[in-house]
Amino acid sequence: MQKPRGQTIPPKYGKRNASQAPRARGKASRSFRRVNGGDGRGKGKFRLAPKFATVLIIAHRGAHTPEVPGVRANTVEAFRAARATADGVELDVRRTADGVLVVVHDPLVDGEPVAARAYAELPGWLPTLTEALEACTGLRYVDVEVKNAPHEPGFDAGTGLAEEVARAARSRTVTSFHLPTVDAVRAAGAERTGWLTLPGYDQLEAVGTVAARGHSVIAPPDAATDERLVSAAHERGLEVVVWTVNDPDRVAQLAGFGVDVCVTDRPALARAALPATRPPA
Repeated sequence: MQKPRGQTIPPKYGKRNASQAPRARGKASRSFRRVNGGDGRGKGKFRLAPKFATVLIIAHRGAHTPEVPGVRANTVEAFRAARATADGVELDVRRTADGVLVVVHDPLVDGEPVAARAYAELPGWLPTLTEALEACTGLRYVDVEVKNAPHEPGFDAGTGLAEEVARAARSRTVTSFHLPTVDAVRAAGAERTGWLTLPGYDQLEAVGTVAARGHSVIAPPDAATDERLVSAAHERGLEVVVWTVNDPDRVAQLAGFGVDVCVTDRPALARAALPATRPPA
């Protein structure tokens, strides 16, 4: 996950009527204690009460360099390597000129748009979505981020890309920064969908938007996540997936807030901050 360049902040959406709200899941347990003078806003260190350390650790684009030297992000090798340290992975999907769903973060590969090239013309390390999901077999959580930004090559203003991803990743979590794409993925039958938000958004307003549109996940950036946001999301029945968290102490703090998933480039370090978490499946 990475902040899309040139993304504009959408207008605020009307708040959902309280009578329409899904059943609350309950507020996050206050399962942490501050040490070294922590003030609850990221300063100071946090330690978890072991029995509450249940946040899932998700490897951002798989487990790769620097934690796994020589392994490129968003590759079959990275997804397989994640099994040793993470509960799951986050990966990015785009569509080639000949309609193949491929796993790659940037819109350009070797200086040319992915959307303008046939799959056979792309480097061999770049997997299809099918190959990537096969490599993720056995992982507890897979977050498929649909890269579909209006300012990037290959933008699909319709529903075709969303429908293809929904078919391929129906039982996985599917997210996107582009809210209409998330809506289209859900309409196409994906079981779990979520909106990736940016730091400039009104995060509490975004919680209402996600719930009102029937999605199950709110995915805020680390810098915009606090205990109030987590509590508000849980009260609307939403799962909170925070990106991208590379400070082990911050992982522990977020787990104490009740965050459900932490996406990180350093899954081994993140897991070490939570010694009581369940080992990967």
